Amino acid sequence: MEAMTKNFTRCLAPICFLIELYKGNRLSGYDVVKLLRSYDLEISHGTVYSQIHNMKRDGLVKSTRRNNVEVYSLTAEGRKMFQAFIEDRQQPLRYIASVLDEIAR
Repeated sequence: MEAMTKNFTRCLAPICFLIELYKGNRLSGYDVVKLLRSYDLEISHGTVYSQIHNMKRDGLVKSTRRNNVEVYSLTAEGRKMFQAFIEDRQQPLRYIASVLDEIAR
């Protein structure tokens, strides 16, 4: 069960990160870890920074320095990709939400 929870959290991390960036927030890797941990999802800093590195390499996010901390924001390509994710994923997201709603009852 613990391995499944770790895998689930690893999958959620980039989605949570992109959601926050899409909303216009600028986050550091530390901010992402803190955000996930606020929902009781444990994730290592290494995992988060690895995922951020991949998104940066793929041109989805860019970084700037703020108070000596690297913070990330979406690139135009990242915004376009996430918008497509929102539009194309409505059905699977509705399915997941409905199943979770049923389980929670």
